[in-house]
Amino acid sequence: MSQFSFRLKCPYCRSDSTFQISSIFTPAAQQEDAKYYSVSAICGHYTCYGPVALRTVAIDHDRMWQAANILRYNNIPYAPHTQDISPYFRILEQWPPEPAPDIPDFLSDKVANVFQQAEETRFGKQNLLSAIGYRSALDLATKDVSPLPDSTKIEMLGARLGRLSKEGHLTQSLGEWAEHIGFLGNASTHDGDQLTNSELDELAMLTKMTLIYLFTLPETIKRLRGTPTIGHSDIDPESLAARFKRWIGFKPRLTKLGKSSS
Repeated sequence: MSQFSFRLKCPYCRSDSTFQISSIFTPAAQQEDAKYYSVSAICGHYTCYGPVALRTVAIDHDRMWQAANILRYNNIPYAPHTQDISPYFRILEQWPPEPAPDIPDFLSDKVANVFQQAEETRFGKQNLLSAIGYRSALDLATKDVSPLPDSTKIEMLGARLGRLSKEGHLTQSLGEWAEHIGFLGNASTHDGDQLTNSELDELAMLTKMTLIYLFTLPETIKRLRGTPTIGHSDIDPESLAARFKRWIGFKPRLTKLGKSSS
């Protein structure tokens, strides 16, 4: 067991966890010059043990210097409990970063609000509410993409997503993903089944990618080409490229509908 710890919301398991510190490093050769410290630690939750790295600035210079040297020279006295050193430093940067809502651009206010609530409840480990939220966001967003000729006819989300794929509004691969979204969302909405964290993360990303394809990409292309749009604002290509790289870097573990790979 580490001698030192701190409390943090885990970016992996989303628990408010006690992190066990494995190292505290400063390049300074003497205490007077030590201001910034790199801290590495692992989540203490028994289902996780995910690693994080922090760039910190010392608040209590004496205690941070002592803790760094105790770990550096393995001069660790026995203690039944770890010492929480959170008050001794302030976090400047964190890797992986603390999760925050990541909402696709150019959604309607109503859809963006529902999607944000789904994101926030996912980070709060309210998986049932979050899954219902993602499904609701997709349902609201797709109703006006290609309306039925008969406005009085009720169309279920799964049927609508399949129709949008056949009509070319979604690619075949996105259509298959979208069916998966509908299946997972139905499990929560109608059956009350709570998804696991990994299933919910997949549902979140698949919902996000579908919304990006239907709304964010077309509007982005219009604005990059200078096509007048409602509520026009400039696009920063570098910022946009960074966001797309993050979005497409996700690799879903999609096998059969309603099944996740182990």
